[in-house]
Amino acid sequence: MVGCFSVCLLLLVLPCVAQSTTGDIIASVADPSSAMVPDASLVLTQLETGQQTVLKTDANGLAVFSSLRPGNYKLVASRDGFRRAELNGITVVIGQRTNLEVHMQVGDNTESVTVSASQAAMLNSESAAVGQVINQNSIQTLPLNGRNFVQLTQLTTGAAPIGNGNSPATTWT
Repeated sequence: MVGCFSVCLLLLVLPCVAQSTTGDIIASVADPSSAMVPDASLVLTQLETGQQTVLKTDANGLAVFSSLRPGNYKLVASRDGFRRAELNGITVVIGQRTNLEVHMQVGDNTESVTVSASQAAMLNSESAAVGQVINQNSIQTLPLNGRNFVQLTQLTTGAAPIGNGNSPATTWT
């Protein structure tokens, strides 16, 4: 009887998946002819902590940096026969998978090309999930009726209130 209860309890707990507190970066490295560059060395540096993660691209020129803390990053790609490529201004946010395209130029490895990553380069085409990070300045300066944090969800594109506020958070102080 105890074994049956344990199995039932386990089956009920398995679907409970926590929200992600990290983000991912998928880097694809290509040469000037748009051919993928295998075995390129990639160094991802979190600017706030200086922590570095080193990976090599696979046979398809891809590398996946997973479970990254939110923050600002810099990516440096290098390989013999190519100039070193550096992407600055990479922002990782919770729950998003960022696609970065690194374009390496033929040349000496001592030369480098620095590119600033733009929002257009970080389009999330992997998922249909819609999300947004609300920065601290917005939270502190926006007028909220009763300081109800649930109202911040209405800042996200496509969000609309459903009903008269059935959330238990409407009574929180």
